[in-house]
Amino acid sequence: MEVFVENIVERVTTKSQRMMLTVWKVVCGVSLFMFCVMPMGGQLILSLLNLVMFVVSLIIVNYFSRRLSLMYEYTYASGEIGFARMTTNRRKKLFSCHMEKVEQVCFYKEYREPGQKSAYTKTRDYASGVPNDNLYVMIVRTEKGRERIYFEPDAEFLDAMWRNSPRVVIKKR
Repeated sequence: MEVFVENIVERVTTKSQRMMLTVWKVVCGVSLFMFCVMPMGGQLILSLLNLVMFVVSLIIVNYFSRRLSLMYEYTYASGEIGFARMTTNRRKKLFSCHMEKVEQVCFYKEYREPGQKSAYTKTRDYASGVPNDNLYVMIVRTEKGRERIYFEPDAEFLDAMWRNSPRVVIKKR
C-alpha cells in the first residue's frame, strides 16, 4: 500500500531579522542617493565608493528578503521521510532517510537528553521557530553518527509515520 503525506511549515521571521533587512534597505537607499547627488568631477573615488556600496547593499537586501520568506516541506512516502526548504523561487532538498534508520520520534517535552555532550554529530532545525505544542524530535542514525532533527508534523503526517513504525514513533499524550 502506497502512502504519501506532505506537510508544509512556514518559518517565522524574528524582529531582529526584519530590523536587519530594514537597515540594509536604508543603507541601499542612502548610497544610491549619495551616488546620484555627488558630482562626478573631483570626487570620483567617493562617487565610485557609493556605487559599490549601493551594489553590495542591493545584493544583501535581495539575499535577506529571500531568506525571510522561508518554508519547510516534510514528505513521507512509504517509509521514506524527506525534508526540503522552499524559498520564493526555489526548492532545496535538505535531508532524507528511511524509517529503518530512525531510532526515535517523540514529542519535544517528553524527550530525554542523553548524558554525554557528544551524543549527536549534528542538530537540524526544520521547525517554524515559534514555541508551540507541536514540536517533535527525531533521532536518526547516519554514516557520520546520530543526528537530532526538530520538526513540526501535523496529525496526519505523524499518523502515517506511526503506522509504519509504531515502536519508534511516540505520539503526544
